[in-house]
Parts: sequence; structure tokens; C-alpha cells
Amino acid sequence: MRRQAVLLAGLLGLLLAASALAITPFGRGAKAKANVDAAKELAALQLPHGASQVHGDQSVKGVLGPPVVACTRKHVVYDFGFWRVTGKPSAVWAWVRNHPPPHVRWIAWAESEPVSSVDFGFADQRNVISRILKVTVAAAKGSGSAVRADGVAVWLPRGESSPCVQSY
Repeated sequence: MRRQAVLLAGLLGLLLAASALAITPFGRGAKAKANVDAAKELAALQLPHGASQVHGDQSVKGVLGPPVVACTRKHVVYDFGFWRVTGKPSAVWAWVRNHPPPHVRWIAWAESEPVSSVDFGFADQRNVISRILKVTVAAAKGSGSAVRADGVAVWLPRGESSPCVQSY
């Protein structure tokens, strides 16, 4: 019983310490920097001529969800948008893959049904890591392609190592 109480107290202490880090002025500054970074990643997206921004997932089966990021959720910042593009999903996906934003360090992609994706990775910055623009493409309702793009950035509290591992 005593051992359980000590373990519970230790766990509670760790949780309180972790939440205290997030509210420090340094933590707020790092999170603000990540917010700006995610927005810049999304703004760097290049789509084929005629793409139009829309509200919400326009895919046939509603399959364009947010990227999976395996980390402490409070450290992840997203900025995202949806578009409709004329053309088959495979052609739109190939076009996006072949037109990376400036300053991309790496590219990863997966072509499959019903969703294909392209990830553009950017260099880590001080206190902002896992900087990724993830673009997913699927068949749109009616005709054409539905696109979702997510700018993702992870901010680091002072003195911590990476709180996450990106999952593709």
C-alpha cells in the first residue's frame, strides 16, 4: 500500500512538473514559434492550377483526416486546409510530389487507395522540431480530387529532448 502511494505521488509530481513547463514564458514562446512555423509550412503548399480552397473534407468517403503524430499532444501544433483539384487523384498526387515547397530537406510518399500522401520535411529549428507539410489526396465527391494539407510543428520546452516520433 505504501509503495503504491509513493508511486502515485511520484507520477503526480511528474505530471505537475510537465504541465509547469508548458506554461513558462519560454514554453509559451516556443509554442508561438511553432504556430507560426506550421502556418508557414501550409502557406508553402503548391497545388496544380485551378485548385480551390474549400471548407472540410470533400473526399468520397471522408478519408482525409489529420496526420498521426506519436508524441505528447500538447507539444504538437497543426495548421491545415482543404482543396478541390480537377484531375484524377493519382495525377494530382504525382504533381504535388514533383513540386515540393522551397527549403525541403526530405520527401516521403505513399501511393495507395483510397488515400495517397506526400510528406515534405523541413530542417529542425531551435525549440521547433518535426517540421512537416503532409499532403493527402483522395477522390472527391462528384469528380476530381480532394486534398488536405497539414503544416505540423512540434515545440520543445527548455531542457527536454524530442517528445515525439513522427508516424507516417
